[in-house]
Amino acid sequence: MGDYLDGALSPARWEEAVMALDQEQAQAQARAAELREAAAAVEAEATDLDAEREVVGRLQALQALVSGPRSGEDVELLRDALRTTFERVYLAEAEKPGSSSSSPSSGEKLSRRPARSAPS
Repeated sequence: MGDYLDGALSPARWEEAVMALDQEQAQAQARAAELREAAAAVEAEATDLDAEREVVGRLQALQALVSGPRSGEDVELLRDALRTTFERVYLAEAEKPGSSSSSPSSGEKLSRRPARSAPS
């Protein structure tokens, strides 16, 4: 600005410089907006990954309960795990060998208990 005030920079050159700086500022602001958007997308993806880990952990716990030997207490633990993991669970008769039906027409629905927070 000193060059302009001293007369070393013509008004036309000053206007060119101002226009160039305005363009650079607009480009920098656009780039900053893109980076903010990308950061928000990364944060959302991280949240999704945390949710996926939680689901996988719950499913692995269910699998361990189902595949191992069970007692009366284990059955109740399994029911609780199913209720806290899924909104709805439908129980259906197992398909008999040689049956062509892939989805039974009747089933029993387990009621959903109020959600409990997962242990930390």
